[in-house]
Amino acid sequence: IPVRAFESQMYVAYVNRTGPEGEFEFVGLSCLAGPDGTVRTRAGRGEELVIGEVDPEFLAASRAANPYLNDRRPGLYGSLA
Repeated sequence: IPVRAFESQMYVAYVNRTGPEGEFEFVGLSCLAGPDGTVRTRAGRGEELVIGEVDPEFLAASRAANPYLNDRRPGLYGSLA
């Protein structure tokens, strides 16, 4: 999740279930990852309420420090999206 947040230069909230259901065991570990690839907050393996902050100024600073998204060429793949 942190890698996807970094690659997309955005905050990513990942939410997972916890506990057993049928033959599956859900592990929780929901998190909020920042545009710099850091985990800003994370839940444990049990039920938990997680509160995180999304900072627009930090997002802008992160995008300015890593401006590779400016190199996109949507004309090459626009018809695929």
